[in-house]
Amino acid sequence: MRWDAAGTACTDWAGTAGVAGIGSSEHSTVSAGLACPSLRGFRARALQVLARKRPLSDNDNDNDNMQLRRLMPLVLSVVALLVLLNFSLYSIPSDEASANHKPSSPANIQTTKDTTATSPPVKQSKKLAIVTFATGKDAETVGKITLPNKAAYASHHGYGYYNFAAVKPDDWPTDTHSIYFTKFKSILATFDMGYEWVMWSDADAVFMNFSTPLLEFVDPAYDVILPVAEPSNEQFRKVPNTGHFILKNSAWSRKYLAYLLRISTAPTCKVYPLVNGWIPACLGGGFWLGDQGLILWSHQHLQRHVTCHTKFISFNHFNSEFPWYHEGDLVLHLPGRGTLDRLQLFQALLKVVDLKTGKMDRSLKEFQAIAMDNPDHKDSTAIRKTLEMEFEKEGWNRACAPGEGDERVLEEDK
Repeated sequence: MRWDAAGTACTDWAGTAGVAGIGSSEHSTVSAGLACPSLRGFRARALQVLARKRPLSDNDNDNDNMQLRRLMPLVLSVVALLVLLNFSLYSIPSDEASANHKPSSPANIQTTKDTTATSPPVKQSKKLAIVTFATGKDAETVGKITLPNKAAYASHHGYGYYNFAAVKPDDWPTDTHSIYFTKFKSILATFDMGYEWVMWSDADAVFMNFSTPLLEFVDPAYDVILPVAEPSNEQFRKVPNTGHFILKNSAWSRKYLAYLLRISTAPTCKVYPLVNGWIPACLGGGFWLGDQGLILWSHQHLQRHVTCHTKFISFNHFNSEFPWYHEGDLVLHLPGRGTLDRLQLFQALLKVVDLKTGKMDRSLKEFQAIAMDNPDHKDSTAIRKTLEMEFEKEGWNRACAPGEGDERVLEEDK
């Protein structure tokens, strides 16, 4: 990626990109790549034209008005061209208008129009960005619900929002298994835009409580904020779901993502004992559930060199799954479901929930029709606090002490 003279991002690469839809192995092929115009040179020449002067002779004085009239169309044309060029460089080409105002983002990143805003947008900052990767048939159906919702939540809090769909450099993974690892590339690209924190959000998820800011969950003592199953869940205890996680834009995070990408293409991986007695993080040279198993394996393989950089939180913080979603939870994620099932659940719950507050209207028929494990819903804030104390009791969250978490380990481990 490079930047033009005005600071607007564009790309140096071009080619075709195979991408997968939500929970699908379908691939579509698109052309990628936009060239940066030489804006500095163009502006310099235009300014020379506008500023060009020469002394007038006595003979010239008689033709002064005529010369001005002849030059005026050229001056107006150059000014109009400059205005048009500036506008086009600051615009992101997409099928719909961007939810962000003049974002400093690569010109080929698609954004989604904000159609579900609950209040006027807040001025965008570089504190945090939400990124996703949604394309293909399923994205065209479920994405019509989830993508505008993500854009609206981001706009509400002044966060960046980018859908890295349908475009990727030639060195991104292309096979069906490795497509999961494109999220790491997307996060690295967003780091390059200057955001302090980046949240990955799977396309099959919506934000359900706009009153809760994501920045509430970041912790400067850590580089990764990762949802995992709670201690009482014997089957999935401390197993991550990588549908949502947050990374800090730090030197360590960049090296960790580069490490994960490098290991994801390795022909073999070291086998460790089964997680919770049944999950093989490394299986037959590959990783369990793609990126999810890879992160789990990195915890086994590098231990405190990775885990001391990682803050483990509950799914209820920002990765709640149905039917264990609680009223007031920030995110509802529907992994492992078919398109029709997702559509029906999203449509029903979005009718029941007030996105401004996260509160549910239990009088509606849609609420009565939803079979949930917890229809009474305990307070979501209290649930998160309880789970945080359980994590603390287990000793799951301990920031790096001297001698731990050396980033050189990531570079040296092959």
